[in-house]
Amino acid sequence: MTGFNMSEWVARPPKEVFDFISASENAPKIVQSVTNMVKLTEGPPRVGTRYRETRLMSGRNNKLSWKSSNSSRPRNMPCKM
Repeated sequence: MTGFNMSEWVARPPKEVFDFISASENAPKIVQSVTNMVKLTEGPPRVGTRYRETRLMSGRNNKLSWKSSNSSRPRNMPCKM
């Protein structure tokens, strides 16, 4: 399966960074091509949490749904599309 990995140094505790990047409303601040993201599952992010995002690709808005497939909180949150 093709994937990607993002890495950035942030001078904050891992839990605080994880909470920021896993909040759907922050996705456009983190990923330049994401224009909107909505968490479809109630409660905190966890395995099985579903999201719908809109990305601007080649000048067009494309919608994509995905869900978290694993969680090593506060280190990573793999997903399946």
